Amino acid sequence: MLNFMPLSFLFILLLAPEAGAQTGAQGAQSFLEQLFARYRGGGEVQYYNDAAMRTVFSPDLRAAMRRAHAASKPDEVPCLNGDPIVSAQEIKITGLRIQTEPAGQGRARGTATFRNVGQPRRVQYSLIQTQGGWLIDDIATRDMPSLRAFLAAC
Repeated sequence: MLNFMPLSFLFILLLAPEAGAQTGAQGAQSFLEQLFARYRGGGEVQYYNDAAMRTVFSPDLRAAMRRAHAASKPDEVPCLNGDPIVSAQEIKITGLRIQTEPAGQGRARGTATFRNVGQPRRVQYSLIQTQGGWLIDDIATRDMPSLRAFLAAC
């Protein structure tokens, strides 16, 4: 089972389409900036809610997350055991820098560098533009080259 976090972030996630609706690399940049703005003050997230997930993750990534969740056994630690956006369980982000670049028609790559609970982090995002706006299609870190591949192995 995924970790369930406070509903305050769920409310904020529902506001994401405003940023996601912008086009081009600026829209991708704005999407990630607004997504990370929600973490200020140590905010946490509840992801296993389809309404919230629709504003952040692509349909394919949502499906992979659901499959991994369904494969979790009640007496075991779930495969996805933390916040995939920041690749952590505890969240206290400082020194955030976000960069995006085009990656083809309707696609962009984003990189967030920051310190989380004092530890340096670098997270890369594959973004796709949909009719509803920008969405995360995959996430990569040094320890996890692809969230999609990680979830497929669950």
